[in-house]
Amino acid sequence: KVENIQKEVKETAAEQKESFRKLNERQTQTLNEIFTRYEENKIKLELDFSHKGGFLGAEKKEKFVMDTIIMVDGSFAYSLVHANESPFRVNPRPRSLIEVSGVITSPKLNKPIAIKEVAFMDDPRILIIPLYVNPAQLAKDSDIEVFQAPSNPYLFSEAVVVDVKEGRFGQTDFVRDDKDSRYIKVSHKSFAFVTGEFNPGRSDIVFSQKGELLGIMVNNNYAFHVKNLGSRIHTGSRTTMGNSFNSTKTNSLMVSLNKKLSGLNVKFR
Repeated sequence: KVENIQKEVKETAAEQKESFRKLNERQTQTLNEIFTRYEENKIKLELDFSHKGGFLGAEKKEKFVMDTIIMVDGSFAYSLVHANESPFRVNPRPRSLIEVSGVITSPKLNKPIAIKEVAFMDDPRILIIPLYVNPAQLAKDSDIEVFQAPSNPYLFSEAVVVDVKEGRFGQTDFVRDDKDSRYIKVSHKSFAFVTGEFNPGRSDIVFSQKGELLGIMVNNNYAFHVKNLGSRIHTGSRTTMGNSFNSTKTNSLMVSLNKKLSGLNVKFR
């Protein structure tokens, strides 16, 4: 009978859904596992730069250092960082850059990875750094672990936030912003602190319960949601580094991106 067939189909679908849920639960990681994996595989981003920031506009040399991770999407390896305090900050006031060069280092890498270029995302506070390394070759040449963005980011309602500056972490709830899916909101009310209380802030990393990268905090409440990155790179924002660095183009770009940032909804700024 048709009724029996429909009932069997519903029961089979329900069983498959339950099996899928149990499988994903088994794949979840504890907070300590997620933080340990991050801690053992983080890389150091170093940017050396000079800018007109000295007395009466004199040239000033500085170094920006920050921990981050290697992300992989198919054959594309990259890193994402918050531009705050970096040479490429767009807020509060862009720097007048002269030169920028950089490398990525890690005890697990055989040699430093020279940074050839960066680009700005649709939220210009977030930089994407293509690494121009083959992930398969990287796996052969080193024992560093890479990270991925979740294929189903809303499978679980909880996330792990890592304070990249102080090495602290905790677990909390998160939701997709109902008006702008480029951002996720991190709850402060349900925060379970593991290594001492801290206030999530700019550049902190948000992981899913499966240890995948969900986002990068852009302020105390919202994170840039890591998804559809290819279509979210700001047009014309690719910036070459080292000897090919174009200061005139880059400084003009950052001024325009500063204006773009001011157009964001206040809660995301």
